[in-house]
Amino acid sequence: MQRIYDFVKANGAMFIATVDGDQPRVRPFGSLMIYEGRLYMCMGDYKQSYKQLQQNPNMEFCTLAPDGRFLRVRGVAVFDRRPEAVEAFYAHDPELLDLYRNQGLNLAVFYIDKGYAEFQGGSEEFLSYNF
Repeated sequence: MQRIYDFVKANGAMFIATVDGDQPRVRPFGSLMIYEGRLYMCMGDYKQSYKQLQQNPNMEFCTLAPDGRFLRVRGVAVFDRRPEAVEAFYAHDPELLDLYRNQGLNLAVFYIDKGYAEFQGGSEEFLSYNF
């Protein structure tokens, strides 16, 4: 899990895919943390991505390094409504305070359950594992 986190942080935005009815939807995301031994992400509870994950919690994200290495992660989004999980995200990424709480918006946090990660490194390196 630490390798996933480190790779994302080193390479900027992730692109997360959700399902809207029978259509895929992809958008950039920037927030990720490890909390209580799980990989967590967040979004506003007013966003379409939140509604889509409520209807179908299957999701996938990927990120790409400038040298062509990439990471792909898929799993099931499990929303964590505990206030301490939300506060942990605000502590981890204080910029979220201005984007959400200070504007009266709610931050929804979730962890990835039944996770599967694939790393494609240089030339022939390929690693995959479940988490």
